[in-house]
Amino acid sequence: RPHVAVHNATVSACAKGHRWEWAVWMLQAMPQQVLLEPDVITFGAAITACERGVRWKMAVQVLHLAGQVAVSLDVIVCNSVMSACEKSRHWPHALSILYSYQ
Repeated sequence: RPHVAVHNATVSACAKGHRWEWAVWMLQAMPQQVLLEPDVITFGAAITACERGVRWKMAVQVLHLAGQVAVSLDVIVCNSVMSACEKSRHWPHALSILYSYQ
């Protein structure tokens, strides 16, 4: 049975390879297909993939998904979402995220 660390490494590799679609797919597939719950590392890697792919909307969606499954995110993950927004020139969303996590 696969371990969450293996999936985290795979999602992280997708991020490094600028394959945000695969990273998000892996994140979403974990609970249904391999019966593993993603953790803060999984969400962080998926958000980083979205940031590198300049997919700010998807980064925000992944952030909201983490909130729905009650994964407590750290400042690094939130910063990645804000960076994705900033890179896409959607700074109002970055400010909104900043204020919601204070």
